[in-house]
Amino acid sequence: DVIVENFESSLENYKMMAIATVIDTSVQDYVKCSNKTDLRSLKSIDNANNVLSSIVNMHSSLNFIAVVNNKLEDYLYKGNQNIYYSKFDKVYRADYGSSKKLHSSTLKMHYCNAYYERETYTLNLYFPVYDTNLVKKELGLLCMNITDPTLQQILASSPDSSAENEVVRQDGKIFASRAGKDIGKKVSYSDKLKKTEGAFTENGKLYLYEKVPDWELYVISSVSTYELYKGSIATIGFMAVIMLILIAVSIMSVKAVIQMVYRPLDKVVRKMDDVASGFLKTRINVDHMGEDFIKLAVGFNSMMEEIEVLMEQVNSIRLNRFDWMPFSPRFSHIFFIIRWIVFTGRQLPMGIKKFRRW
Repeated sequence: DVIVENFESSLENYKMMAIATVIDTSVQDYVKCSNKTDLRSLKSIDNANNVLSSIVNMHSSLNFIAVVNNKLEDYLYKGNQNIYYSKFDKVYRADYGSSKKLHSSTLKMHYCNAYYERETYTLNLYFPVYDTNLVKKELGLLCMNITDPTLQQILASSPDSSAENEVVRQDGKIFASRAGKDIGKKVSYSDKLKKTEGAFTENGKLYLYEKVPDWELYVISSVSTYELYKGSIATIGFMAVIMLILIAVSIMSVKAVIQMVYRPLDKVVRKMDDVASGFLKTRINVDHMGEDFIKLAVGFNSMMEEIEVLMEQVNSIRLNRFDWMPFSPRFSHIFFIIRWIVFTGRQLPMGIKKFRRW
């Protein structure tokens, strides 16, 4: 905003300086001269030269100023640069024809390297000189060549920034650019310059623009979106790595906790498998079972103790019942038959059946 304001202020100062110059009495007298030999004309020329010299001395950014007399087809030239170096007499007509009106006044401007053997880009201003008594009567032309510090600041590239700045006319053509070869080319985003200021993205770039008040010019700054977010990419990548590490640590921690919690229960399940296989002597070691599972282990061990006692009692009763044999031979054979049927589950052989009838 500050740069745009400064640029507007500079342009307004140049416009006011041009207006003050063209209405100056000495300049008016000079452009009305029809010859250079009479004393009055010579005096007008001398007075106009003094005015131009004063203007150059008061403005350090002004390289040269010249007033063209249309009648004489001659000019007055004053400046810090020698006319042979600036090539003013050979250039101004063509450059004036290439200039554009960028203000409501008749002032025309052109940023180019037409002067100084195309070595330097400068801001060229052209203001027609009219008769103050007859507005429509054009008598001459005021030419000013300026190295504007604000414009140079706009176009200058910062070593710490990848942003590119340029000044674009309202018709979408580049007025000033660091890449001089682009001047005069139409930008692809001209249809987006609708407001006095704004932002938009196009072709991977972020554009910020602001209109110079009262002038048909936009100051535009563009930067690659990659360059814009490049500083954040490393941070985002680092945070992503940290997140992945935290997730991995969390997964491992949860897995370890689950294993620690279910290890005692798994021990109980394995012992129950042993019981299912018929191994009734199995017991659970209550060490390292944890507070939550030690009661389960103690209960399991107690249950197995009770089961083992019950099995011993059953075996004892069964042995006592079938191992008692009366001394009578008849009862001995009867118990033999009962034991045969119980333990084999088969029918008695024919010989034994006859024996039973006996």
